[in-house]
Amino acid sequence: MGDDAAKLTVVDNAELSGYEAELEGRRVGFIAYRRRNDTLVMFHAEVDPEVEGRGIASAMATAAFDDVRARGLTIVASCPFIESFLERHPEYDSIVADG
Repeated sequence: MGDDAAKLTVVDNAELSGYEAELEGRRVGFIAYRRRNDTLVMFHAEVDPEVEGRGIASAMATAAFDDVRARGLTIVASCPFIESFLERHPEYDSIVADG
């Protein structure tokens, strides 16, 4: 994980239905979701082009998935990045909703 990714703060902004990633007080990424009961349908992820290639997207996904797990929720991936991340990280299989 790069230095920038290590400094990243990721919080669930339920009001905006998304996980926001901040680096040094500036929003640099976002994972949008729709909540269905105890499941978050993650349908879009983006990272500011100025910080691409620094591990920000992976760090943001890791923090979001760790939060989902800690809260006893599940996810449905309907975003290419989220799907790809989950394929590379089977340690999150337990939070992926059935079906």
